[in-house]
Amino acid sequence: MKKVISLFLVSLLMLSAVFCVPVSAASKSDGTFYYELSTNKKYYIICDAVSKIKGSVKIPKEFKGLPVKAIDSRAFWDCDGITSVSIYSNIDKIGENAFGHCDKLSEIFVSDYVDYIASTAFNNTAYYNDYANWVSDVFYVGNHLIKANGISGNYRVKEGTRTIAAAAFKGCGKLKAVVLPSSIKAIRDYTFNSCSSLEHIYIPEGVESIGMDAFAGCPLKYVHLPSTLKKVGECAFPRMTAVYIPANVTNISLWGFHSDTGMIFGEEGSHAQVSSQEEDIPFTVISEHTHNIETVNFATASVNTCGITFTKCDGCGQIFDYKVTAQKKPSKVPLGKIENTEIGVRMFFDTVKGADAYRVYRRNYGDDEWSVIGVSYYDYFYDYNAKNNKKYQYTVKALNEAGTGASSGTRLTIKFVAMPEITGLVNNTAGVKISWKKVNYADRYYLYRFNETERKWERIVRISGNKTFSYVDEDAKSGNRYYYKIRAYNDGYLSGDVGGGAPGIERLSTPKLSTVTSTKSGVKFTWKKVTGADGYIVYRKTGSTGKWKAIKTIEDGATLSYTDKTAEKGKTYYYSVRASRYGMYKSAYNTTGLKIKDKY
Repeated sequence: MKKVISLFLVSLLMLSAVFCVPVSAASKSDGTFYYELSTNKKYYIICDAVSKIKGSVKIPKEFKGLPVKAIDSRAFWDCDGITSVSIYSNIDKIGENAFGHCDKLSEIFVSDYVDYIASTAFNNTAYYNDYANWVSDVFYVGNHLIKANGISGNYRVKEGTRTIAAAAFKGCGKLKAVVLPSSIKAIRDYTFNSCSSLEHIYIPEGVESIGMDAFAGCPLKYVHLPSTLKKVGECAFPRMTAVYIPANVTNISLWGFHSDTGMIFGEEGSHAQVSSQEEDIPFTVISEHTHNIETVNFATASVNTCGITFTKCDGCGQIFDYKVTAQKKPSKVPLGKIENTEIGVRMFFDTVKGADAYRVYRRNYGDDEWSVIGVSYYDYFYDYNAKNNKKYQYTVKALNEAGTGASSGTRLTIKFVAMPEITGLVNNTAGVKISWKKVNYADRYYLYRFNETERKWERIVRISGNKTFSYVDEDAKSGNRYYYKIRAYNDGYLSGDVGGGAPGIERLSTPKLSTVTSTKSGVKFTWKKVTGADGYIVYRKTGSTGKWKAIKTIEDGATLSYTDKTAEKGKTYYYSVRASRYGMYKSAYNTTGLKIKDKY
């Protein structure tokens, strides 16, 4: 029996790992979140959320009189109703996949004072999957660098970055050098783990800790550690030729430095000396060492990277006179085509080397002043705020850390013409009737038709003026499906060209009525077959002043008659019929109908 209970508990724990079902008896809930008390009983950790949680979520600052200070791994996993989240300064830590697979989560606010974030914390959220939130393959949330993908060469983390997530750069195999800003205070676990080409990193004054395995698997030979450093985690560094450890470092985990490191330099009696003895690495008191200085020009500034120059001691690895020069501004951006679309003006341009983003400018045609209207991370830009009948000019400038590049030197000019909205597609006796909304200032309209059988678009009519807002396509053949789109024309410019434009329609001809007779079994009504129909709807009205009512739906295109057994003797009726297809598309019907007086 005990074995059965044990197996049940194991299964329950496994399910909780997958579905985030809180199974701990210590968990408490406020109806929205589940909490667990920290081991020191001084704060609460959010460990789960109710499955129905949705909309905007604000992480609470306290629970039962104690602060809420952490969001546990997978706490909000797969909460697909969440659309935004706000995380305030009370939170110190956000764990792995804390919001993983919240696929509608498109807005994220994280306070600058959150200290630790896992690189997977926001994986596969709508915000994470929106490439507009990635700059040069680096994903930020606020001032927190969360994840870097495929970074190569030299990379300078932008000034003002408050944290770099644990494992953020892990596996960036082409990364050669990194410059960290003075705003960084900690290098977390696995941050640069397995960056197999990383030869150099600048760690600024102010950094106080370096986490476990932070640089494991990196080919670093020398590392300059800042005087503010206090803690080095387990296996933080690989084998190095030499390293100088400042006196402030009072916590070096066992094997913090690889046992094959050539030499540790430090102050007499420092923790570095103790650590070197524990790890059997040779130690030299720095005051007894004579520097052998050489100048290093690690990289010249270009549009793709910053420049790095310094002098270093070839013996102890200390670095002096460190200088970082900003990367150069990118070149002019060649402009491409511009067009009206159903949602605004879309312009295209070529990307240029070294650009992190592209700033788009617009001015009213004939004006001198340009205004910034947005930034793009792609080779195109949508101006959603263009106004109908307004003529604009556009240009683009590339951006990187060094600033804004030169103007493109050319202009793209267009008048925005709003796209007509198709308001109706119906079968009538003559053909398919297409209706649309008026576009102010339009000179004419062009109507296009797509024949699904022939698989091509064709312009079928030009409608001059701006007083006609419907057209009957008399050439549409019964049994074929058609799509329509319409474009407005204004002063040489066309509105957007969107494929489809509106749902398609099956053309169904109006059925031709055959006979109606009164029989002992009822009134028998017949009609001719309609090409493409897979069913019919029979209508009846009583007397000449009655209203047409559907009395029978026939789900068989081969049935061409119906016997009305509800007809009453002596009454006069009218009958008509519509063709239908898939229960969605209906033909017009003969509104005169066939008249008969029931005899039986």
